Amino acid sequence: MMPICSDHVYREIYHGICGGICRKFAKSLAWVHGPFVAHDRFVVQYDMDVTDTGSKKRMQLSEIGVYAVKDGKIVREEFLPSTGQS
Repeated sequence: MMPICSDHVYREIYHGICGGICRKFAKSLAWVHGPFVAHDRFVVQYDMDVTDTGSKKRMQLSEIGVYAVKDGKIVREEFLPSTGQS
């Protein structure tokens, strides 16, 4: 299967999402799972372990990024955060 985006696009997504989170929190760790590709879309799971700089509270964050692609470019992105409920 041919990739629907170049590696460069995937790297930009990672640095955009994780870079923004890492600037807001101290001692950040981030894991990226995927991309999981299907038709004209792909999904990436972001898991982060962070410490809030203000409250010093440590927390785990998780969200899914759903990306739609047309002509090799991302035309839509949607983020679905974990609610922490099973």
